[in-house]
Amino acid sequence: MRRRHGTAQVEATVLVLAIVLLGVPAFRALGVVEHAAIADEVQGSSPPPTTGLPTPERVLPQVPSAVSAQAGLGELAGSARRFAKKSVAEMRRAAEVAFDAGQAKTTVRLRSGEVVTVDALPRYATYAGEVPLPNSDDYAHQVTELTRVLDEAWDASYAHGHLSRPRGRQMFEFTGVDTKQRAAARAIYSPEGVVSVYMHGSPISMSRHAFVLEPESKGSARAVQVMAEKAKLATGETRIDDFGYSSIDIETVGRRLDRAESDGLPRGTPLLLRACSAGGCPKGDLSIAQRLADRVERPVIAASDIHYRSPKTIDGKPQILVHIDGDAGPGEWRLFLPTAWHEGLPTRGRLRPSTRLRGMHELYLLPDGAFQRITIDGPLANFAGRQNWGVLTTAAEKLAPGGRLTVEWSADEVVGLQIAAIRKDRTSFLSTGQAESIVERNAARIDPQTPLDSLEKAGFHVRVESMPNGRRRATVTAPQ
Repeated sequence: MRRRHGTAQVEATVLVLAIVLLGVPAFRALGVVEHAAIADEVQGSSPPPTTGLPTPERVLPQVPSAVSAQAGLGELAGSARRFAKKSVAEMRRAAEVAFDAGQAKTTVRLRSGEVVTVDALPRYATYAGEVPLPNSDDYAHQVTELTRVLDEAWDASYAHGHLSRPRGRQMFEFTGVDTKQRAAARAIYSPEGVVSVYMHGSPISMSRHAFVLEPESKGSARAVQVMAEKAKLATGETRIDDFGYSSIDIETVGRRLDRAESDGLPRGTPLLLRACSAGGCPKGDLSIAQRLADRVERPVIAASDIHYRSPKTIDGKPQILVHIDGDAGPGEWRLFLPTAWHEGLPTRGRLRPSTRLRGMHELYLLPDGAFQRITIDGPLANFAGRQNWGVLTTAAEKLAPGGRLTVEWSADEVVGLQIAAIRKDRTSFLSTGQAESIVERNAARIDPQTPLDSLEKAGFHVRVESMPNGRRRATVTAPQ
């Protein structure tokens, strides 16, 4: 991220952390390093993690002096001080001006008369041009979407008295011994003022990137494993008999961030969670992103669907072009605030999530059995597909006795998406020996009819009507 000095721009100073190799699994804090070239696409896949032998991992040990040198320079961020929306806007504006002027911090007198000191902080939307664009225009909106939620995350942290930011680029990484994923982590967009967390994910789980064995140029598809002896190598091909993703729990991540905080990482610093589908909407449980936000008491920005990472060389430097895509359409970046930070969430009456909530993921924070009417609208990807198929079930749980849930979708769109998903899954899943039933189950989750059938079995009354232009409307009525 470049700071602006008049008409000139200079690179922001970053601190390079020394890397020491140890033989135990742990989170790694990364500084800025030389980017290695990356030959082919790196995709954040999200298979169900397994338990078993841990992935060997190279580790950066704690270096208190280095981390402390990157800690925020503003006032102590651990206070319980709260600020109103107008004060937050004043402080963000002052921090933005200081950042653009190359200052480390600034003191501002609020209209309320209070004087506060804040660290310089960019307005991320101003620097959206520094975020590498995806390969396709279908995902270009995700760039501005990401910078918008980064700004919203810091607004929330300011409102809760967290006015300091970390210095330089901060990244914590679970990569095992996967050299390709490690190279991708170093090249990926990781803005100042946030902590990027890089790993595998799903709506309900997180895992380390496992070891990647490179096949011959004419060999089989990408293979992963936990330990080297799990693989069977043959001339011209790589075969695998265990996918071996090593699971990571929320507490492990939380403890690692606790240690970083003890070494100077300012409290309230937002997390940019680069893990596939960690911000999805599962059935019957909070997402990984929400659980992480609650555990570490920080805003978390996470992807709703699969987090694709495509390498490309731009101006002689390798970069990672990120886009989010699901089997029901393009995904989105979502902001998860700690549950305790939420104020003004609706608690009863009528609800249209697209106008009252940040997204469908906040449905999970609302009281059960409280709403007379809920209307779900927007793109199919908001409430369908394997990463977000819990939306309709969760919305139905929020209905008061006799309350109604309505949702519309295009039947033709569903059929087209199912055909595309089946073709894709047959290539990726069946090539690894997994059953056709997985392909069929994933295709079924694209159709809203699947969760509607489950609700009907659970005692809800479900009526589906055919509408003009191939659309369907479902009305779900909660039992009295």
